[in-house]
Amino acid sequence: MDKAWKLEEENDVHGNWIRLGRKEKGCFVKIYPILILAASLALPAHAEWAAWNELITTVVTLEEQGRYSEAAGVAEEALRVARDTFDPDDPAMVTSLLVLASIYTSQGNYTDAKALYLEALAIIEDNLGPDHPHVATIMEKTARFYKKAGREAEARRLEEQAKRIRSRKK
Repeated sequence: MDKAWKLEEENDVHGNWIRLGRKEKGCFVKIYPILILAASLALPAHAEWAAWNELITTVVTLEEQGRYSEAAGVAEEALRVARDTFDPDDPAMVTSLLVLASIYTSQGNYTDAKALYLEALAIIEDNLGPDHPHVATIMEKTARFYKKAGREAEARRLEEQAKRIRSRKK
């Protein structure tokens, strides 16, 4: 597990979320039931981060308004900015991936959504280890995606993995 990542589990009015980030960069993101939002401005590339954060904020607003095609375009741009700006394992990458995956799922674009969910899961597993409770959270989100996509067997497999992770941590 990458020791630079810091995690805390909290609750707010939106439900359960997780703060995670790299200590040396001071970046934290919230993992909401459907998507992840950025929560700090303290990255070395502040101007690029601010531009990325503005894109993510716009995506959230558009998605809340049900304007999915507009949200998808902005989320795709946010992912491009993230790939150009941040390290591949940066929490902002996970945010970008899950935000776009959520929108693609809402649009029924299951092929592209699946790739994004799996990439986000791989980043979290690589940084936190495969048995971390927060990995289970992303597995559960991915399982919900699989159910929406009509892929029940894959959903059950991930739900069972998440359940095993959670049972070991009790």
